[in-house]
Amino acid sequence: MYLRRCYRARDGKRHAYWALVKSERTARGPRQRVVAYLGDLDEAGRLGVQAAADGGGGGGSSQPAFFDSPPAPRYVEVDLSAVRVDGTRSFGGTWLALQLIGRLGLKSELDRLMPGGREDVPWSIMPLVLVNPSLTPAASPVVGPEGCLSFPEIYAEIARPESVHVVGINGKGERVEFRCGGLLARAVQHETDHLNGILFIDRMDSQTKQDLKPELEELQAASPRTA
Repeated sequence: MYLRRCYRARDGKRHAYWALVKSERTARGPRQRVVAYLGDLDEAGRLGVQAAADGGGGGGSSQPAFFDSPPAPRYVEVDLSAVRVDGTRSFGGTWLALQLIGRLGLKSELDRLMPGGREDVPWSIMPLVLVNPSLTPAASPVVGPEGCLSFPEIYAEIARPESVHVVGINGKGERVEFRCGGLLARAVQHETDHLNGILFIDRMDSQTKQDLKPELEELQAASPRTA
């Protein structure tokens, strides 16, 4: 791998930046693939990245002996503000993530590795089945971003109590009681609203609902009609 200086036109000016490039052999001959865009690097940064890409310098790689001690770690300072990530893709939301975590069997591992929050709610409660929940506000309302699978691509700032006290029945028919805040509190309130026939658009202020009126009308027009 090696560093290559690239140029890009932006705001009517020509900007220079550095990219880490890897040469690969293909059926059509050698090709170069950009591994990472590193932004603008000073001399120390370029030397550090090049040394890391070379595997510590020396220009070549050698096969280590079977019983050789592992090499000492090498650290390179990189300015993350100048690193750009390409090829990212939005892949679902919170609920899809919970499904994947369950299918991959990561619940017990994450419960062991992730520390409890300020509300002392264990991670294992987060993907929770809750029957007939009763919520009591435990803090003043705060405004936060919210969406809903029933309204794809529509988001708004919704005011809800920052924390709530929850009492209900879990999927095993056992009584559960806990206090939560943050995303869990918002999710519990959002889903309890559904049980009571309340949608998150009903929690929007009038100005937000007016601003989103075209999107809401388009979604309503596309929704199947029921007799």
